[in-house]
Amino acid sequence: MLGLQAQNLKGEWKDVEIFFTGICGRSFSRRYDEVLQARSEWQTFTELLSGSQHTRYRLKLLIDNPNEVKARRYFYSNGVAGTIDPCKFGRD
Repeated sequence: MLGLQAQNLKGEWKDVEIFFTGICGRSFSRRYDEVLQARSEWQTFTELLSGSQHTRYRLKLLIDNPNEVKARRYFYSNGVAGTIDPCKFGRD
């Protein structure tokens, strides 16, 4: 599952879109942990939001193995600068 996050004015990372889960739930790869290692690189594209507030964006990748307890892990992309409409954060 892949989702977009942005930093609010407090510097906290907040989800600003619903996680993309793909059609079958495993649409990116069968075994992320065998492919995505430290200091490795994946390339993907997403549209960033825009608005009046400066922010930083990053992508959040959830790796969830339903066959293993406590197997949920998150990976985060590097951040990029952008702008956002403050209403995307709800009531912080």
